[in-house]
Amino acid sequence: MKFVPPDTMELWLLGNEDEFTVTADGRDLDGFYSMGYLAKKDKYSTFLDGTHDVVTVKKRTDEERQTLVIFKDSFANALAPFLAQHFDLVLLNLSSVRTDYTDVTAYAREYDADRVLLVYTLENVITADKLTRMR
Repeated sequence: MKFVPPDTMELWLLGNEDEFTVTADGRDLDGFYSMGYLAKKDKYSTFLDGTHDVVTVKKRTDEERQTLVIFKDSFANALAPFLAQHFDLVLLNLSSVRTDYTDVTAYAREYDADRVLLVYTLENVITADKLTRMR
């Protein structure tokens, strides 16, 4: 709808992005942000290079850190840089068409989770049948 003004995007760079290793579906990313998407129609893919089934974020440190496993849709990608300040992360895409991530208990064990978080937009909570299969 051309009469609707486009959304604006703001990136809050924390200044320590280079302290983290970010991997999406087994491929290393250049950090939390893929700036090339800012020049494209799908600007939201700037966060974590778009939608992937499995994204891991680890801080390059010897410090002992808890692991937070996040069961999510794509909107949780923008949270990753902030949550990574406190946890190593595993983000699992509940909207995946390739893998069913609804067995929360099994994936929490697989990734040795200290904590688990569900981040899902209200529309997906209402319409997605996957949430009824979560255990």
